[in-house]
Amino acid sequence: MAETRGDIRITRRALLVGGGASAAALVACSGRGSSSGTASRNDTRGTSTTTAPRRSRSALETEAEATPTTQPQAEPNRILADGEHFPEGFVVPAGETWALAEGAHVTSARNVVVEGTLRMHQPDPSRTMRLTFVDVDESKFAGEETHEVLETDVGMWMVDEGRLDAQGAPKTAWTRLAAEAAEGAREIVVDDASGWRVGDEVAITATANRSAEDHYQQSDRAVVTSVSGNRIGLEQALSHEHPVVDGRWSAEVINLTRSVVIEGTPDHKAHIIHLHQGMTASPDFRASALEYLEVAHLGPNRENDRGEPSSVVGRYALHWHHGMQSTDGVVVQGVVAHDCGAHAFVAHSSNGIAFRDCASHATLGDAYWWDPGDVSDFVTYDRCIASDVFVDGDSRYKTNGFFAARSTEPLSCAMRDCVATGVQGPDSAGFFWDNASVGVWVFENCLAHNIASNGLRVWQNTSIMHPIDRFTAYNCHTGVSHGAYANPYQYHGVTAHDCDTGLRVTAVSAADGSRSLEFHDVVVTACDTHLVLEDAPVDAQQSTDFRRCQFDHVIVSASHADSSKQWDFADCGLTPDDFDIEQLAGDAVVRTESGGQAWQLTSSGDWRATESF
Repeated sequence: MAETRGDIRITRRALLVGGGASAAALVACSGRGSSSGTASRNDTRGTSTTTAPRRSRSALETEAEATPTTQPQAEPNRILADGEHFPEGFVVPAGETWALAEGAHVTSARNVVVEGTLRMHQPDPSRTMRLTFVDVDESKFAGEETHEVLETDVGMWMVDEGRLDAQGAPKTAWTRLAAEAAEGAREIVVDDASGWRVGDEVAITATANRSAEDHYQQSDRAVVTSVSGNRIGLEQALSHEHPVVDGRWSAEVINLTRSVVIEGTPDHKAHIIHLHQGMTASPDFRASALEYLEVAHLGPNRENDRGEPSSVVGRYALHWHHGMQSTDGVVVQGVVAHDCGAHAFVAHSSNGIAFRDCASHATLGDAYWWDPGDVSDFVTYDRCIASDVFVDGDSRYKTNGFFAARSTEPLSCAMRDCVATGVQGPDSAGFFWDNASVGVWVFENCLAHNIASNGLRVWQNTSIMHPIDRFTAYNCHTGVSHGAYANPYQYHGVTAHDCDTGLRVTAVSAADGSRSLEFHDVVVTACDTHLVLEDAPVDAQQSTDFRRCQFDHVIVSASHADSSKQWDFADCGLTPDDFDIEQLAGDAVVRTESGGQAWQLTSSGDWRATESF
């Protein structure tokens, strides 16, 4: 059964799992407004009064929270003891369960193939259970598509009905500084250090002003020497300042340590893959949940012909490859991936995975990713963070924290309360919507900061409406870069602070004319350029609509003489003096309304009074 809102068909499951339509979608489709809320110190909604209604609890969330994480377990067929080494790797046979002993460190020089269940449970936080791949030759990896285990591509392979059952001791995966941290400091105070222990390693994200050289590279790492409530002692002095920005936004602090670890070594990286289980397993098979797992030095790479580190296609840190229905209901909770040579979290044609409180740090290429053009539905990222995302040499012009990939069920995939920071590269973005992978995502209350290029970037041509609700970007080159030619995105409650350009718009309203391109309750502060309006080589079917926005000035640079375009500003406080007209080619109209007066700028370049609109 489905209900229809406007031109978006929403299944009951999408409303349950996806949490319902976001504020922009609900306002656009039903005509009703939404209630306002109170912003907390690190809330990303800025000063907007547009907020999403409280979403209904996800069916998967309710089920996962009602199910104990420690179920009675069958006795394992084999226990792997501390110090065991497998020079030729090992296979967990179908129907069997192998388990690592409490606190065991097991090593393998070849593949670990899981046809049954590999159990890694370490509930005691004072001990560490570790599986390490050693002496891996990254140069021999074949990569690419495969339906069988490759001896050259050393790592962990879940095949047929194989399960990785990994559960570490719970802890706060990431939190924020409770106050600024000075360069040279050996102590920090955080909001929540639950479960943190002496010996843990933490990463403190960059919040340096964009005027600082390489402001997006000024994160810190240190080992914890003491924990007293939320006061954390550090072995290494901080190398950078971590100020609170505008009195509102403080640095994130990621705990990189877990009691269950699967790893390679720095120069010998392995990988983890769930291989085609949607095709080979029985229809009722479900992959295991993963809780508080640390994956490190995974995702092999090698130099390309320009001498740049480049990932191996298909061999990523934590990868579900064509899981399809086998991943429906899988929860990935509190998992951290760090120092990896490829994508951190990949749900590739794998439906129904919920990532919660997951973190990546110092990884290569898009951290949260799946193959462009391929489809996954009901994938959610709730309160996940991508930090220090490095350039992959084979896609060096597109490096992103989160990639909004293709889905077929509208609003079934979601990013909520997620953070991207330290993303590097010439056309990088904290969050990216690509023209090759169009899917309607729920996108709510997310934050990007200290990004080399864009906080949020859209490059799509589509007639499908996409909602962007309560997004904040600070310390970026461009807060929001919106293109390509035509689409009907609806931005509600956006804040851009301390960026070179707060908002750059190059697309016009959708080609089918069914919806306008909207920017409502957008606040731009402390940016060199507040808003740049560029045009596209296609005709706008409706105006681009700005309402209740705060811009100090607007640059108009319309260079396409053969296309029409129209921009309307209502209740934005803008008068003709606030517009800098660099170019106004083609059939161009700008209208602004403020204080009961309205003006229109036409292609002739003259402002004249006009009726309110």
